Amino acid sequence: RTIIMDTRIQDHFKNGSFIKTKSGILYILHAVLSNLTFVCTIWSIYATFPPCVWIEVVSFSGFVLALVLLLINMIQIPSDLGCIPWDVVEIIYTSIWAFFFAIIGIVDGEFARKSNDSVLGAATFFALLAMGLLVTHTFLLIHNRRSKN
Repeated sequence: RTIIMDTRIQDHFKNGSFIKTKSGILYILHAVLSNLTFVCTIWSIYATFPPCVWIEVVSFSGFVLALVLLLINMIQIPSDLGCIPWDVVEIIYTSIWAFFFAIIGIVDGEFARKSNDSVLGAATFFALLAMGLLVTHTFLLIHNRRSKN
């Protein structure tokens, strides 16, 4: 069983079929935008202030979780776990993170306005762009789930 699993994992990494799908591209973009939000916030002179620390935690967590979900889907673990409704898990994940990115976009935007920091303004842009991307991903996942049923 281990040999079969290792060969299967290698095959999925070699062909990279999930990365070429809409969900794969959206997960990659989510990771990139989360990382850009994190980096912009770190480069700010206000990086140690409580609103910025919270933005850093949310954006870096989003980055790590997007990569983990990308890896899970690349290995095709959801197809092996038939007992778990994976599409519902992804809908919940994208909905929650869209909400989180909306909050950090608003907090970051207000803090950037008060502090007149252009780097935080860029972080606001990337956070709100990530929110829009996650809302789009949620919509596509719901549409796919409804078309299956």
